[in-house]
Amino acid sequence: MMPEILTSGDFLNAPGILLDTRSPGEYGQGHIPGAIAFSLFSDEERSRVGTCYKQEGQEQAIELGLEIVAPKMVNFVREAKQIAPDRCVRLHCWRGGMRSGSMAWLLETAGFKVTVLQGGYKAFRGWVRSTLATPRKILTLGGMTGTGKTILLHELASRGEQVLDLEALANHRGSSYGALGLPAQPSDEQFQNLIAMQWAKFDCDRIVWIEAESRRVGLCRVPDEIFM
Repeated sequence: MMPEILTSGDFLNAPGILLDTRSPGEYGQGHIPGAIAFSLFSDEERSRVGTCYKQEGQEQAIELGLEIVAPKMVNFVREAKQIAPDRCVRLHCWRGGMRSGSMAWLLETAGFKVTVLQGGYKAFRGWVRSTLATPRKILTLGGMTGTGKTILLHELASRGEQVLDLEALANHRGSSYGALGLPAQPSDEQFQNLIAMQWAKFDCDRIVWIEAESRRVGLCRVPDEIFM
């Protein structure tokens, strides 16, 4: 049995828990919203394999990778069973290469139905840029601070209007102390990922309401494609 390989759009809509096999550092920089970190290598292990590849070649790097992964295999299977009791998972690495391929082989051997993202997270990032470049009918809601723009956006959303709440996605209220009491802000990359996932769901024939923001919402930069 071979894993099903899907392009970004189909992969995002496919069934199954989404597992990100990249290292914790890669995941922290940006990931597909909803993905669970399921790292094949730690950051230090990934660095060791990469250094081995550059200094000694592919064959030696593969052997080192196998040496690192072999003791973890049973724990990967056990953890995957806990995360996905139905044994249906989607997974990816950076470019759809050896990390996702190795994990797909292991989980399929353990009886999982596996779907792999063609081109990996790099391909997803291409999908993000393409999605954000897709035109939408935008209405920008402006006004002075304290005039209730966010409240109005929430009311519009409750009435079935299409609303892109940049402040909610950025974990920031847009003011000088707008981060107080909120979770840490996402990276610019992750902010783009979150926006794109919502952007793709909007009906292109209907208006999208966006609150007028400066170039940045806290530390998060609003993508050029939607900055008004």
